[in-house]
Amino acid sequence: MPRRQAENERIRDEQRQNILRAAEKVFARKGLAAAKMTEIAAAAGVSYGLAYHYFESKEELFAALVEHEIRGTMRGIQEALEERHGTPWERLTRMVAWMLQGMQEQPEAVLVTLHALTSEATPPEIRQRFYELAHLNNEVITQLIIEGQKAGEVVQGDPEQLAAFLGSSIQGIAISMTYGGVLSLKIPDAALVLRGLKA
Repeated sequence: MPRRQAENERIRDEQRQNILRAAEKVFARKGLAAAKMTEIAAAAGVSYGLAYHYFESKEELFAALVEHEIRGTMRGIQEALEERHGTPWERLTRMVAWMLQGMQEQPEAVLVTLHALTSEATPPEIRQRFYELAHLNNEVITQLIIEGQKAGEVVQGDPEQLAAFLGSSIQGIAISMTYGGVLSLKIPDAALVLRGLKA
């Protein structure tokens, strides 16, 4: 009996993940306001009723998708902060490379994020979660810049301004790569993005 229950839970989890992946593609193309649960169900290859069995509304589904992406990103940022292998510059380079790789591999996630931050349809609590993520990201980058300055690897200057410069550069790449809803830009590597900060 426990084995059957575990198998049922595995199937439910797989189905939920399947719906989330399909929703990401639909929300990336249309945004929260224009997306419809029927489109998401069709993209997931499930019935309309089954999609509603897992998520009561498209807003709940959007919130679950955003939360899933934010948690993954926060884990990566926290790991970058706790990582002590290598010099501050090497750690900063790894973090930026990880962010750029994520944009390259998951352009739909970038579009969902942009929709969430710019659409009036986005619930305030979702927008607030993105602000928390941006704040954590900025804190980690600022800390790595401070450590890099002490090691003589990062240019001198206000660490918060340098972090804002780097963050804006990465955001600009994210916006540019999604023009027209498709990956339309060759993403530069971390060394090029960080060139302006190298001592």
